[in-house]
Amino acid sequence: MSEKKTNFSPWKLLAALLVVGVLVGIFAATGVFARLFDTTSVVENKFEAAEPGNAIHSEATKGDTTRYTVSNTGNLPVLVRVKVLVNWVDEAGNPMLYPPENGTYQLKMGTGWTQSQKSDAPDEGYWYYNGILEPDAETAPLINQITAEGGKIQLTILSETIQTTPEEAVAEAWGMRYNDGKWTRAN
Repeated sequence: MSEKKTNFSPWKLLAALLVVGVLVGIFAATGVFARLFDTTSVVENKFEAAEPGNAIHSEATKGDTTRYTVSNTGNLPVLVRVKVLVNWVDEAGNPMLYPPENGTYQLKMGTGWTQSQKSDAPDEGYWYYNGILEPDAETAPLINQITAEGGKIQLTILSETIQTTPEEAVAEAWGMRYNDGKWTRAN
């Protein structure tokens, strides 16, 4: 029998091992890089939805005087405006169509509020609070004293709040601008 001799050289073996080593290195490196770049860190969303809100408080004080304030029940700083509606009522508390003869009333408004005038506000008759109302905070008293002669009056206080930013939202919604305790017409 004749033996077949293979042509085996150590250089061919070394070349084959080198090729296998390079291929294993490439596959290992790409796997590591793929793992590094495929993994993303977790990002926590810290967005909190705005929850605006307000409440009107009335508290009886000395005599027939009542203290009216507005509180911020929301979760962000707001600006406040109110409209005070006055109605004459009969003894049963029903609104009267006309004021009683010789009926007069006077509201002495509190400090810390600015009344809009026809010349400076698009919505006449509002009282604007001269401050930013933080969550869970309360305004200065709106009315210090109420006097009515010749009949009874009933107050209806309507309050509105708007978030302080963006400033253009306040100007667009209310037609007024607030800057460091002062209210001015927006346009």
